[in-house]
Amino acid sequence: MTFFLSKIRNSKFAIELLSLHGVQIGNIIIPLVMLPILGRSLGLESYGRYVIIYSIIVITSLIIEYGMSFSATRMIAQSIDSPEQRNSIVSKFIGAKILLSIFFISVFIIFASLKNGFFNAYEVLIIISGTISLGWAPNWYFQGKGNLAQFAMFDVMIKCLSVVMMFMLIDKPEDLHLALLITIVSSLISCIYGNIKIFKDVGRIYLSFSKSISIIIQEKDMAIYRILSSSIGNTNAIFLGTFAGATVAATYSSAERLATGSRFFITPFNQIFFARISRYSKSNIMQAKREFVLSLSILLSLSGLLIIVGWFAAPSIISIFLGKEFADSVDILRYLLLLTPLYVVGNTLSMQWMVPLGMDRQYNIIVASSAVISVILMSIVIPIHGAGGVVFVVGFVEFLICLMMMIYLTKFQKSPFSNISMMRHNGNGGK
Repeated sequence: MTFFLSKIRNSKFAIELLSLHGVQIGNIIIPLVMLPILGRSLGLESYGRYVIIYSIIVITSLIIEYGMSFSATRMIAQSIDSPEQRNSIVSKFIGAKILLSIFFISVFIIFASLKNGFFNAYEVLIIISGTISLGWAPNWYFQGKGNLAQFAMFDVMIKCLSVVMMFMLIDKPEDLHLALLITIVSSLISCIYGNIKIFKDVGRIYLSFSKSISIIIQEKDMAIYRILSSSIGNTNAIFLGTFAGATVAATYSSAERLATGSRFFITPFNQIFFARISRYSKSNIMQAKREFVLSLSILLSLSGLLIIVGWFAAPSIISIFLGKEFADSVDILRYLLLLTPLYVVGNTLSMQWMVPLGMDRQYNIIVASSAVISVILMSIVIPIHGAGGVVFVVGFVEFLICLMMMIYLTKFQKSPFSNISMMRHNGNGGK
Protein backbone atom coordinates (compact mmCIF):
# COMPACT_ATOMS: atom_id res chain seq x y z
CA MET A 1 0.00 0.00 0.00
CA THR A 2 2.88 2.37 0.77
CA PHE A 3 4.31 1.59 -2.65
CA PHE A 4 0.93 2.29 -4.29
CA LEU A 5 0.50 5.60 -2.44
CA SER A 6 3.97 6.68 -3.52
CA LYS A 7 2.89 6.09 -7.12
CA ILE A 8 -0.28 8.14 -6.66
CA ARG A 9 1.79 11.05 -5.34
CA ASN A 10 3.53 11.04 -8.71
CA SER A 11 1.21 13.36 -10.67
CA LYS A 12 2.01 11.82 -14.06
CA PHE A 13 1.06 8.36 -12.81
CA ALA A 14 -2.18 9.66 -11.29
CA ILE A 15 -3.16 11.61 -14.41
CA GLU A 16 -2.46 8.60 -16.62
CA LEU A 17 -4.53 6.32 -14.38
CA LEU A 18 -7.42 8.79 -14.26
CA SER A 19 -7.27 9.24 -18.04
CA LEU A 20 -7.49 5.49 -18.59
CA HIS A 21 -10.49 5.36 -16.27
CA GLY A 22 -11.97 8.16 -18.35
CA VAL A 23 -11.65 6.01 -21.47
CA GLN A 24 -13.29 3.16 -19.58
CA ILE A 25 -16.19 5.46 -18.71
CA GLY A 26 -16.63 6.06 -22.42
CA ASN A 27 -16.31 2.38 -23.36
CA ILE A 28 -18.19 0.68 -20.53
CA ILE A 29 -20.02 2.97 -18.13
CA ILE A 30 -21.76 5.08 -20.76
CA PRO A 31 -23.00 2.00 -22.69
CA LEU A 32 -24.19 0.78 -19.28
CA VAL A 33 -26.26 3.95 -18.93
CA MET A 34 -27.67 3.22 -22.38
CA LEU A 35 -28.77 -0.22 -21.24
CA PRO A 36 -32.05 0.79 -19.54
CA ILE A 37 -32.87 3.12 -22.44
CA LEU A 38 -32.35 0.41 -25.04
CA GLY A 39 -33.68 -2.49 -22.95
CA ARG A 40 -36.92 -0.78 -22.02
CA SER A 41 -37.49 0.96 -25.36
CA LEU A 42 -36.49 -1.75 -27.82
CA GLY A 43 -37.77 -4.76 -25.87
CA LEU A 44 -36.20 -8.20 -25.68
CA GLU A 45 -36.33 -9.09 -29.39
CA SER A 46 -34.98 -5.84 -30.88
CA TYR A 47 -32.49 -5.36 -28.07
CA GLY A 48 -31.22 -8.89 -28.67
CA ARG A 49 -30.66 -8.06 -32.33
CA TYR A 50 -28.89 -4.82 -31.35
CA VAL A 51 -26.54 -6.82 -29.10
CA ILE A 52 -25.83 -9.41 -31.81
CA ILE A 53 -24.99 -6.76 -34.43
CA TYR A 54 -22.81 -4.74 -32.06
CA SER A 55 -20.99 -7.91 -30.95
CA ILE A 56 -20.17 -8.61 -34.60
CA ILE A 57 -18.83 -5.04 -34.93
CA VAL A 58 -16.58 -5.47 -31.89
CA ILE A 59 -15.19 -8.79 -33.16
CA THR A 60 -14.60 -7.65 -36.75
CA SER A 61 -12.98 -4.40 -35.54
CA LEU A 62 -10.24 -6.53 -34.01
CA ILE A 63 -9.07 -7.36 -37.54
CA ILE A 64 -8.27 -3.68 -38.17
CA GLU A 65 -7.14 -2.94 -34.61
CA TYR A 66 -4.69 -5.86 -34.99
CA GLY A 67 -3.46 -5.79 -31.40
CA MET A 68 -2.10 -2.26 -31.78
CA SER A 69 -3.45 -1.27 -28.37
CA PHE A 70 -0.53 -3.36 -27.10
CA SER A 71 2.12 -3.58 -29.83
CA ALA A 72 1.91 0.03 -31.05
CA THR A 73 1.49 1.33 -27.49
CA ARG A 74 4.66 -0.49 -26.47
CA MET A 75 6.62 0.93 -29.43
CA ILE A 76 5.39 4.49 -28.86
CA ALA A 77 6.27 4.24 -25.15
CA GLN A 78 9.80 3.10 -26.02
CA SER A 79 10.30 5.98 -28.49
CA ILE A 80 8.87 8.71 -26.27
CA ASP A 81 11.95 10.93 -26.68
CA SER A 82 12.33 10.51 -30.44
CA PRO A 83 9.80 12.31 -32.71
CA GLU A 84 11.42 10.71 -35.78
CA GLN A 85 10.86 7.20 -34.44
CA ARG A 86 7.28 8.04 -33.46
CA ASN A 87 6.62 9.30 -37.00
CA SER A 88 8.04 6.09 -38.45
CA ILE A 89 5.97 3.91 -36.09
CA VAL A 90 2.75 5.83 -36.80
CA SER A 91 3.39 5.71 -40.57
CA LYS A 92 3.83 1.93 -40.48
CA PHE A 93 0.73 1.30 -38.39
CA ILE A 94 -1.47 3.73 -40.34
CA GLY A 95 -0.46 1.95 -43.54
CA ALA A 96 -1.25 -1.37 -41.87
CA LYS A 97 -4.70 -0.13 -40.86
CA ILE A 98 -5.40 0.98 -44.44
CA LEU A 99 -4.47 -2.45 -45.80
CA LEU A 100 -6.45 -4.28 -43.12
CA SER A 101 -9.47 -2.02 -43.70
CA ILE A 102 -9.45 -2.78 -47.43
CA PHE A 103 -9.15 -6.49 -46.67
CA PHE A 104 -12.05 -6.42 -44.19
CA ILE A 105 -14.39 -4.39 -46.42
CA SER A 106 -13.72 -6.65 -49.40
CA VAL A 107 -14.32 -9.85 -47.45
CA PHE A 108 -17.41 -8.56 -45.68
CA ILE A 109 -19.02 -7.27 -48.88
CA ILE A 110 -18.48 -10.70 -50.46
CA PHE A 111 -20.05 -12.31 -47.39
CA ALA A 112 -23.00 -9.89 -47.42
CA SER A 113 -23.56 -10.46 -51.15
CA LEU A 114 -24.37 -14.10 -50.45
CA LYS A 115 -27.78 -12.78 -49.34
CA ASN A 116 -28.22 -15.12 -46.41
CA GLY A 117 -31.12 -12.97 -45.26
CA PHE A 118 -29.87 -12.25 -41.73
CA PHE A 119 -28.62 -8.69 -42.41
CA ASN A 120 -30.23 -6.10 -44.65
CA ALA A 121 -28.25 -3.50 -46.61
CA TYR A 122 -28.54 -0.88 -43.86
CA GLU A 123 -27.19 -3.25 -41.23
CA VAL A 124 -24.29 -4.23 -43.52
CA LEU A 125 -23.38 -0.53 -43.83
CA ILE A 126 -23.66 -0.11 -40.05
CA ILE A 127 -21.37 -3.07 -39.43
CA ILE A 128 -18.74 -1.79 -41.90
CA SER A 129 -18.84 1.76 -40.45
CA GLY A 130 -18.76 0.51 -36.88
CA THR A 131 -15.87 -1.84 -37.57
CA ILE A 132 -13.79 0.95 -39.08
CA SER A 133 -14.57 3.41 -36.26
CA LEU A 134 -13.57 0.93 -33.53
CA GLY A 135 -10.64 -0.49 -35.52
CA TRP A 136 -9.16 2.98 -36.05
CA ALA A 137 -9.60 4.07 -32.41
CA PRO A 138 -6.50 6.18 -31.58
CA ASN A 139 -6.07 5.26 -27.91
CA TRP A 140 -2.83 3.37 -28.62
CA TYR A 141 -0.90 6.51 -29.56
CA PHE A 142 -1.99 8.70 -26.64
CA GLN A 143 -1.62 5.85 -24.17
CA GLY A 144 1.92 5.18 -25.41
CA LYS A 145 2.82 8.84 -24.94
CA GLY A 146 1.17 8.92 -21.52
CA ASN A 147 -1.00 11.80 -22.76
CA LEU A 148 -4.50 10.35 -22.87
CA ALA A 149 -6.38 12.95 -20.81
CA GLN A 150 -7.49 15.36 -23.56
CA PHE A 151 -8.67 12.65 -25.93
CA ALA A 152 -10.40 10.77 -23.11
CA MET A 153 -12.34 13.90 -22.18
CA PHE A 154 -13.52 14.44 -25.77
CA ASP A 155 -14.45 10.76 -26.16
CA VAL A 156 -16.55 10.80 -22.98
CA MET A 157 -18.30 14.03 -24.01
CA ILE A 158 -19.30 12.61 -27.41
CA LYS A 159 -20.60 9.40 -25.88
CA CYS A 160 -22.53 11.32 -23.25
CA LEU A 161 -24.17 13.23 -26.09
CA SER A 162 -25.11 9.92 -27.72
CA VAL A 163 -26.83 8.87 -24.47
CA VAL A 164 -28.90 12.06 -24.54
CA MET A 165 -29.88 11.40 -28.16
CA MET A 166 -30.83 7.80 -27.30
CA PHE A 167 -33.03 9.05 -24.48
CA MET A 168 -34.75 11.60 -26.73
CA LEU A 169 -35.19 9.53 -29.91
CA ILE A 170 -35.44 5.83 -28.99
CA ASP A 171 -38.84 4.76 -27.63
CA LYS A 172 -40.06 1.67 -29.55
CA PRO A 173 -38.73 -1.60 -31.06
CA GLU A 174 -38.83 -0.14 -34.58
CA ASP A 175 -36.08 2.32 -33.58
CA LEU A 176 -33.45 -0.44 -33.67
CA HIS A 177 -31.63 0.94 -36.72
CA LEU A 178 -31.66 4.49 -35.34
CA ALA A 179 -30.11 3.21 -32.10
CA LEU A 180 -27.36 1.49 -34.07
CA LEU A 181 -26.76 4.66 -36.11
CA ILE A 182 -26.39 6.84 -33.01
CA THR A 183 -23.94 4.36 -31.48
CA ILE A 184 -21.76 4.19 -34.59
CA VAL A 185 -21.77 7.93 -35.36
CA SER A 186 -20.50 8.76 -31.86
CA SER A 187 -17.63 6.29 -32.31
CA LEU A 188 -16.81 7.72 -35.76
CA ILE A 189 -16.65 11.29 -34.47
CA SER A 190 -14.32 10.28 -31.64
CA CYS A 191 -12.18 8.23 -34.03
CA ILE A 192 -11.80 11.08 -36.54
CA TYR A 193 -10.95 13.62 -33.82
CA GLY A 194 -8.30 11.39 -32.28
CA ASN A 195 -6.60 10.51 -35.56
CA ILE A 196 -6.47 14.18 -36.59
CA LYS A 197 -4.67 14.93 -33.32
CA ILE A 198 -2.19 12.13 -34.07
CA PHE A 199 -1.42 13.55 -37.54
CA LYS A 200 -0.94 17.03 -36.08
CA ASP A 201 1.43 15.68 -33.45
CA VAL A 202 3.67 13.52 -35.66
CA GLY A 203 3.58 15.70 -38.79
CA ARG A 204 3.53 14.39 -42.32
CA ILE A 205 2.91 10.64 -42.66
CA TYR A 206 5.17 8.73 -45.05
CA LEU A 207 3.32 5.63 -46.16
CA SER A 208 5.26 2.59 -47.25
CA PHE A 209 3.00 -0.39 -47.71
CA SER A 210 5.97 -2.73 -47.88
CA LYS A 211 6.96 -1.60 -44.37
CA SER A 212 3.33 -1.83 -43.27
CA ILE A 213 3.13 -5.41 -44.54
CA SER A 214 6.34 -6.14 -42.63
CA ILE A 215 4.83 -4.77 -39.41
CA ILE A 216 1.68 -6.84 -39.99
CA ILE A 217 3.82 -9.98 -40.25
CA GLN A 218 6.03 -8.94 -37.34
CA GLU A 219 3.13 -8.28 -34.97
CA LYS A 220 0.96 -11.25 -35.98
CA ASP A 221 1.40 -12.95 -32.60
CA MET A 222 0.19 -9.88 -30.73
CA ALA A 223 -2.73 -9.54 -33.15
CA ILE A 224 -3.72 -13.18 -32.68
CA TYR A 225 -3.50 -12.70 -28.91
CA ARG A 226 -5.75 -9.64 -29.04
CA ILE A 227 -8.29 -11.20 -31.40
CA LEU A 228 -8.54 -14.48 -29.52
CA SER A 229 -8.63 -13.02 -26.01
CA SER A 230 -11.28 -10.42 -26.94
CA SER A 231 -13.39 -12.70 -29.13
CA ILE A 232 -14.03 -15.34 -26.47
CA GLY A 233 -16.34 -13.04 -24.52
CA ASN A 234 -17.86 -11.15 -27.43
CA THR A 235 -19.02 -14.28 -29.27
CA ASN A 236 -21.42 -15.28 -26.48
CA ALA A 237 -24.30 -13.16 -27.79
CA ILE A 238 -23.73 -14.43 -31.33
CA PHE A 239 -23.83 -18.07 -30.19
CA LEU A 240 -26.97 -17.44 -28.14
CA GLY A 241 -28.65 -15.66 -31.03
CA THR A 242 -27.78 -18.55 -33.35
CA PHE A 243 -28.78 -21.46 -31.09
CA ALA A 244 -31.40 -19.97 -28.75
CA GLY A 245 -32.79 -16.82 -30.39
CA ALA A 246 -32.52 -13.06 -29.91
CA THR A 247 -34.60 -12.96 -26.69
CA VAL A 248 -32.26 -15.36 -24.88
CA ALA A 249 -29.29 -13.39 -26.23
CA ALA A 250 -30.83 -10.23 -24.76
CA THR A 251 -31.41 -11.90 -21.38
CA TYR A 252 -27.78 -12.98 -21.10
CA SER A 253 -26.18 -9.94 -22.73
CA SER A 254 -27.95 -7.44 -20.48
CA ALA A 255 -26.55 -9.24 -17.41
CA GLU A 256 -23.14 -9.57 -19.07
CA ARG A 257 -23.04 -5.87 -19.86
CA LEU A 258 -23.88 -5.01 -16.25
CA ALA A 259 -21.18 -7.39 -15.01
CA THR A 260 -18.66 -5.97 -17.47
CA GLY A 261 -19.57 -2.42 -16.51
CA SER A 262 -19.04 -3.19 -12.84
CA ARG A 263 -15.50 -4.35 -13.70
CA PHE A 264 -14.56 -1.06 -15.36
CA PHE A 265 -11.73 -0.57 -12.86
CA ILE A 266 -9.78 -3.60 -14.17
CA THR A 267 -8.74 -2.48 -17.67
CA PRO A 268 -7.05 0.82 -16.66
CA PHE A 269 -4.85 -1.06 -14.17
CA ASN A 270 -3.99 -3.64 -16.83
CA GLN A 271 -3.10 -0.95 -19.35
CA ILE A 272 -1.00 1.23 -17.10
CA PHE A 273 0.88 -1.68 -15.49
CA PHE A 274 1.37 -3.28 -18.92
CA ALA A 275 3.57 -0.37 -19.97
CA ARG A 276 5.40 -0.27 -16.62
CA ILE A 277 6.08 -4.01 -16.44
CA SER A 278 7.20 -3.96 -20.10
CA ARG A 279 9.89 -1.44 -19.15
CA TYR A 280 11.02 -3.31 -16.03
CA SER A 281 10.89 -6.82 -17.52
CA LYS A 282 14.26 -6.45 -19.28
CA SER A 283 16.19 -4.48 -16.68
CA ASN A 284 14.70 -5.22 -13.25
CA ILE A 285 12.64 -8.40 -13.09
CA MET A 286 12.08 -8.20 -9.33
CA GLN A 287 10.60 -4.73 -9.70
CA ALA A 288 8.38 -6.08 -12.49
CA LYS A 289 7.15 -8.82 -10.13
CA ARG A 290 6.55 -6.24 -7.43
CA GLU A 291 4.41 -4.15 -9.79
CA PHE A 292 2.48 -7.26 -10.87
CA VAL A 293 1.71 -8.42 -7.32
CA LEU A 294 0.65 -4.90 -6.33
CA SER A 295 -1.81 -4.65 -9.23
CA LEU A 296 -3.20 -8.15 -8.71
CA SER A 297 -3.71 -7.57 -4.97
CA ILE A 298 -5.64 -4.35 -5.54
CA LEU A 299 -7.80 -5.86 -8.28
CA LEU A 300 -8.64 -9.00 -6.29
CA SER A 301 -9.65 -6.87 -3.30
CA LEU A 302 -11.93 -4.77 -5.49
CA SER A 303 -13.42 -7.85 -7.13
CA GLY A 304 -14.27 -9.34 -3.71
CA LEU A 305 -16.10 -6.16 -2.75
CA LEU A 306 -17.89 -6.19 -6.10
CA ILE A 307 -19.16 -9.76 -5.57
CA ILE A 308 -20.60 -8.99 -2.13
CA VAL A 309 -22.38 -5.81 -3.22
CA GLY A 310 -23.51 -7.24 -6.57
CA TRP A 311 -24.99 -10.44 -5.16
CA PHE A 312 -27.44 -8.60 -2.89
CA ALA A 313 -28.10 -5.71 -5.25
CA ALA A 314 -28.69 -7.79 -8.42
CA PRO A 315 -32.54 -7.91 -8.19
CA SER A 316 -32.77 -4.16 -7.64
CA ILE A 317 -30.25 -3.42 -10.38
CA ILE A 318 -32.11 -5.51 -12.97
CA SER A 319 -35.47 -4.04 -11.92
CA ILE A 320 -34.23 -0.44 -12.09
CA PHE A 321 -32.19 -0.79 -15.26
CA LEU A 322 -34.34 -3.11 -17.35
CA GLY A 323 -37.71 -3.84 -15.77
CA LYS A 324 -39.69 -7.04 -15.12
CA GLU A 325 -39.23 -8.30 -18.68
CA PHE A 326 -35.58 -9.04 -17.86
CA ALA A 327 -36.20 -10.85 -14.53
CA ASP A 328 -34.33 -13.94 -15.76
CA SER A 329 -31.16 -11.84 -15.91
CA VAL A 330 -30.86 -11.61 -12.09
CA ASP A 331 -29.30 -15.04 -11.47
CA ILE A 332 -27.12 -14.72 -14.57
CA LEU A 333 -25.73 -11.41 -13.27
CA ARG A 334 -24.98 -12.95 -9.87
CA TYR A 335 -23.10 -15.90 -11.33
CA LEU A 336 -21.16 -13.71 -13.76
CA LEU A 337 -20.03 -11.52 -10.87
CA LEU A 338 -18.80 -14.63 -9.04
CA LEU A 339 -16.43 -15.18 -11.97
CA THR A 340 -14.75 -11.78 -11.49
CA PRO A 341 -11.68 -13.11 -9.57
CA LEU A 342 -11.02 -15.61 -12.38
CA TYR A 343 -11.37 -12.80 -14.90
CA VAL A 344 -8.93 -10.64 -12.87
CA VAL A 345 -6.32 -13.39 -12.54
CA GLY A 346 -6.54 -14.36 -16.23
CA ASN A 347 -6.29 -10.82 -17.53
CA THR A 348 -3.53 -9.84 -15.13
CA LEU A 349 -1.41 -12.92 -15.86
CA SER A 350 -1.75 -12.35 -19.59
CA MET A 351 -1.65 -8.56 -20.05
CA GLN A 352 0.61 -7.76 -17.12
CA TRP A 353 2.99 -10.67 -17.29
CA MET A 354 3.07 -13.02 -20.27
CA VAL A 355 2.66 -10.33 -22.94
CA PRO A 356 5.11 -7.80 -21.41
CA LEU A 357 7.64 -10.62 -21.15
CA GLY A 358 7.24 -11.29 -24.89
CA MET A 359 5.38 -14.58 -24.43
CA ASP A 360 2.68 -13.67 -26.97
CA ARG A 361 2.97 -16.87 -28.97
CA GLN A 362 2.75 -19.12 -25.91
CA TYR A 363 -0.33 -17.30 -24.66
CA ASN A 364 -1.89 -17.53 -28.11
CA ILE A 365 -1.58 -21.32 -27.96
CA ILE A 366 -3.37 -21.33 -24.61
CA VAL A 367 -6.17 -19.04 -25.76
CA ALA A 368 -6.56 -20.78 -29.13
CA SER A 369 -6.98 -24.13 -27.37
CA SER A 370 -9.49 -22.61 -24.95
CA ALA A 371 -11.39 -20.94 -27.81
CA VAL A 372 -11.84 -24.28 -29.55
CA ILE A 373 -13.06 -25.85 -26.31
CA SER A 374 -15.41 -22.89 -25.77
CA VAL A 375 -16.96 -23.22 -29.24
CA ILE A 376 -17.52 -26.97 -28.79
CA LEU A 377 -19.06 -26.53 -25.33
CA MET A 378 -21.26 -23.61 -26.45
CA SER A 379 -22.73 -25.61 -29.32
CA ILE A 380 -23.52 -28.48 -26.93
CA VAL A 381 -24.67 -26.61 -23.82
CA ILE A 382 -26.68 -23.65 -25.22
CA PRO A 383 -29.47 -25.68 -26.93
CA ILE A 384 -30.05 -27.50 -23.61
CA HIS A 385 -29.39 -24.91 -20.88
CA GLY A 386 -29.59 -21.60 -22.74
CA ALA A 387 -28.09 -18.54 -21.06
CA GLY A 388 -27.25 -20.44 -17.86
CA GLY A 389 -25.11 -22.82 -19.88
CA VAL A 390 -23.07 -19.91 -21.22
CA VAL A 391 -22.18 -18.83 -17.68
CA PHE A 392 -20.86 -22.33 -16.97
CA VAL A 393 -18.80 -22.39 -20.18
CA VAL A 394 -17.39 -18.91 -19.55
CA GLY A 395 -16.33 -19.86 -16.02
CA PHE A 396 -14.80 -23.16 -17.10
CA VAL A 397 -12.85 -21.57 -19.95
CA GLU A 398 -11.53 -18.74 -17.73
CA PHE A 399 -10.40 -21.30 -15.14
CA LEU A 400 -8.75 -23.41 -17.84
CA ILE A 401 -6.84 -20.40 -19.20
CA CYS A 402 -5.58 -19.43 -15.71
CA LEU A 403 -4.55 -23.01 -14.96
CA MET A 404 -2.66 -23.46 -18.23
CA MET A 405 -0.86 -20.11 -17.80
CA MET A 406 0.31 -21.01 -14.29
CA ILE A 407 1.42 -24.49 -15.35
CA TYR A 408 3.40 -23.03 -18.23
CA LEU A 409 4.97 -20.22 -16.17
CA THR A 410 5.91 -22.60 -13.34
CA LYS A 411 7.38 -25.16 -15.71
CA PHE A 412 9.67 -22.59 -17.32
CA GLN A 413 10.45 -20.82 -14.03
CA LYS A 414 8.83 -17.54 -15.04
CA SER A 415 6.15 -17.35 -12.38
CA PRO A 416 5.54 -13.77 -11.17
CA PHE A 417 5.06 -15.15 -7.64
CA SER A 418 8.50 -16.72 -7.25
CA ASN A 419 11.00 -15.12 -4.83
CA ILE A 420 8.38 -12.64 -3.61
CA SER A 421 9.86 -12.72 -0.13
CA MET A 422 13.00 -11.11 -1.53
CA MET A 423 11.00 -8.01 -2.39
CA ARG A 424 10.76 -7.04 1.27
CA HIS A 425 14.55 -6.89 1.45
CA ASN A 426 15.04 -5.09 -1.87
CA GLY A 427 13.63 -1.61 -2.00
CA ASN A 428 13.84 -1.41 -5.78
CA GLY A 429 14.08 -5.13 -6.51
CA GLY A 430 17.00 -7.07 -7.90
CA LYS A 431 17.97 -7.62 -11.49
